[in-house]
Amino acid sequence: MIKNVRLVGRQDNMVDIMIPDRTGVSAYKIWVSPTLEGAYDLNPATTGLVEILELSPQQVYVSPSLKRQGREKQMGSNRGITRVVFNINDFSVNDPNVPNDDQQFYLRVQEVDMSGTGTSFSPILIVPPPEFYYFQQGTLTLVATIPDTGLNQGDLPNNSAISFIVPKFASYVHMLQTGGTGQLLYSPIESMPLINIPSGGLNLFSCANKQFIFSTDGGSATFQLFVSVVLEGSL
Repeated sequence: MIKNVRLVGRQDNMVDIMIPDRTGVSAYKIWVSPTLEGAYDLNPATTGLVEILELSPQQVYVSPSLKRQGREKQMGSNRGITRVVFNINDFSVNDPNVPNDDQQFYLRVQEVDMSGTGTSFSPILIVPPPEFYYFQQGTLTLVATIPDTGLNQGDLPNNSAISFIVPKFASYVHMLQTGGTGQLLYSPIESMPLINIPSGGLNLFSCANKQFIFSTDGGSATFQLFVSVVLEGSL
């Protein structure tokens, strides 16, 4: 799985992401969804993901509207990275399933191997609305329902778990299971075991965490997440 996709810039009508290149990859596909749950479900018949573009490694893609407005940025050296700078409205205007710039949306990068076959997806990248960066302390709210993944407390997460990355390190997190018949499980990273989320929720203080992984045991689970992050500088 490609892991280190980063949101490096977010302004009105502009999203800037960076993808570290890996060997054996011929292209990257960029997928988006208006919901966290839609970005998680990779079943082709039900997924909420929509592919918006494909580009070769070590390229820089800039949306047509950003070029027309003269909003291209000096990217510096692109050695070893692929850069995508886009206005989501360039794609939503022709597809009602693509989110708009004024809402939070969810992005995944898919690798394409040398035979042209799409392979693994990155964790879900949370792309907040532009006003998220207006203040020094930013707040994210996240909601999703996930099916029974067959994992138990103490297991390591696998590809059946939902994994997502927030744009800055969290200073406070409150996670709560709000529905479902299963037990919600949580881990901060793929190499750490899953733990049960208590019925009253779990609070994390000064956790400096960017990745969140959730799974379930014994049935589906609906959860909500409140994340407060410190914005050292605007993106």
